[in-house]
Amino acid sequence: MKKKYKKYLAEQKKLSKKKNEDFHVKCKKLSEQTGNDELVITIKKRIKKFRHFFRDKRLTKWISKRKKVLSLGSRRGEEVMAFKSLGYRAIGVDLIPYGKNIVEGDFHNLPFADKSFNLIFSNSVDHAFDLQKVFDEMHRVLSKRGYCVLHLVIGDEYKDSNEMVTHIMSLNTPHAQAIVASRLKEVAKKGHVGILDFADMKQRLRTAVTQKSIATQKGT
Repeated sequence: MKKKYKKYLAEQKKLSKKKNEDFHVKCKKLSEQTGNDELVITIKKRIKKFRHFFRDKRLTKWISKRKKVLSLGSRRGEEVMAFKSLGYRAIGVDLIPYGKNIVEGDFHNLPFADKSFNLIFSNSVDHAFDLQKVFDEMHRVLSKRGYCVLHLVIGDEYKDSNEMVTHIMSLNTPHAQAIVASRLKEVAKKGHVGILDFADMKQRLRTAVTQKSIATQKGT
């Protein structure tokens, strides 16, 4: 397992470097064509996109009062800058940090004390080596009444026509981790689009428990 994990870390760092290099090359080519600083323009557009996302009314009722934010897998940190521009105290973590307010770290072993944050955001959980370990670390650094927002993109994240699903949940609720892990697989498989609050997840949990109980009674 340790060898596989080390290989995973090496591959993720290599992938991160490649994506960052490709991003800069793309912006440089665009700059040569337009005469503008496309790197700055693109980053500003991404910050604006995150600002719009974080101000969505379906999200604000969950996150507006939770001002101490940790962003997982932040890369250049556009989401961190978006949070900060909206009045949140935000910091990001990434294997290879490229931007300000981003610290080096692995979301399987976060470099923060217990209950340090009351809001966690990530659009990178699909990169996890061990999803359960990531959830355990989220749970550890999240305060008692904290929430976690997981954002998944189905398809090409740079296309306007992408599909999105957002999960808002409290990791302190029993069985939340198992339900979300299962739901992530379901979402990725079906390309589902929507925003699910925790009431929905609790109902799914009750259904799953009932089905398991019936199956046990039948001896299956």
